[in-house]
Amino acid sequence: MANRFLTCVVLLAGVVMAGAVAAQPPAAAVSYRFHYAAPGDDFAAVTIEWPTPLAEPRALVMPRAIPMGYGEQRYDAFVSDVMTVGGPRPFGGGDAAAMPATVAAVREEGPRWRLEAGTTRVSYRVDLRRMEHEVHAASDQSRVRDAYLGALGYAVFAFVDGFETRPVHLRIEGPAGWPVFATLAPRFPLAAGPLDASAADYYALADGQIVMGAKAEVRRLTTAPVPVYLVNYAEGPVDLDRVGRLALTAFTRVAAYFGTVPFDHYTLHQELLTPISPAHEYGMSMEHLGSSTYYLAASAGLTAASTAADDARVLYNFAHHISHAWVPKRAYGQGYFPFQWELAPVLDSIWFAEGFGQYAAVMAVAAGTPD
Repeated sequence: MANRFLTCVVLLAGVVMAGAVAAQPPAAAVSYRFHYAAPGDDFAAVTIEWPTPLAEPRALVMPRAIPMGYGEQRYDAFVSDVMTVGGPRPFGGGDAAAMPATVAAVREEGPRWRLEAGTTRVSYRVDLRRMEHEVHAASDQSRVRDAYLGALGYAVFAFVDGFETRPVHLRIEGPAGWPVFATLAPRFPLAAGPLDASAADYYALADGQIVMGAKAEVRRLTTAPVPVYLVNYAEGPVDLDRVGRLALTAFTRVAAYFGTVPFDHYTLHQELLTPISPAHEYGMSMEHLGSSTYYLAASAGLTAASTAADDARVLYNFAHHISHAWVPKRAYGQGYFPFQWELAPVLDSIWFAEGFGQYAAVMAVAAGTPD
C-alpha cells in the first residue's frame, strides 16, 4: 500500500509539473534578416533582433562546427562590423532621430562577441567572397559568383547564447530583380523580392540554405510523397531532366524504406563549380534537416554522354544523403544533440549515423537496381 501511495504521489507530481511547464508562455521568437544588396558584392549583411532587452550580458556566437562535419570551420573569421543596439528598432521603421545609438560589440574569446544588458539588436557583415577563397572544402563554403549567391545557414548566421531553442523568423532580401529561394520556405516558381520563412529553432535555421540570382534554377519534382525541389547552379553542362529523375527516384525509395516522411518538403541543392584553385576540393555532399547539398566540379554534371554507372553513382549519393534526414537528424546517438556549435563534437555513434546511412541507401535503391 505504501509503495502504491508513493507511486501515485510521484505520478501526480509529474502531472502537476508537466502542467506547470505547459502553462509557461512560449519563448519569444528571434527575428533574422539576411540582406545581399547588389550583384557582385562580396558581403552579405545579417541582423538579429528580439523583443525584450537582455536582462544581463550575453554573447553572440558564430559557429565553428558543422552538424555531421568532422572538423572545424572558423566562420567567425569572415564576420566583421558587429554592432549592437539597445531598445526596440524594427526593420525599416521608426524615427531615425529617436533611435538608440549603435555600439560596436567587443570581441571575446573564441567565436564570441559581448552583448551588453539592454541589447535588443545586433548586426554584422559576412565576407562571402573571402570565405570561398579561404575555406577549401566546397561543401563548407558560402559563395557569390556571377549572377548567383549560395549561402549555408551555419556559415552566415550567428546566435545569441541561450536563444538556441527559440523559434526563428527569417526575412531574405536580394538585389532588385533577383529570384530568391530558401530551403526553409521553398518558392516555386522562382520569384524576385523578399522571402519570409520560419524555423523551429536555431538548429533548423542554421541547417538551411539560401539561393538567389538569375543563374539559379529550380524544379519541383511533383510526384514525390511530399514536394521535392531540385535547385541547381551550373558552370558546366548538365542534363537537369536526368538529374531530376534520379533525385526523385532516390527520394521516393528512401521514403518508402523508412515508411514515413517527417518533414513537409525537401530540397536537393546542386552546384557545379569551376575550381578557383588547385587547393580547393570539390565532390563532397552534405545532409541537412530538410535538404541536402551537392557541391561538385563543373565537369561532374550528368549529361547525355553519361553512362549507366554514372547514374548509379549519382542515385546512390542522393539516397545516402537523403537517408541522413532520418538518421542522424531525427534518430541520433549520444553527443550529437544538443549540438555544440563552437567545437566539433566527438561522436561515439558515428558508426551508427554513417553506417546506417550507407545501409539504408543501399536497401532503398536495391529493389529497382539490377546489380
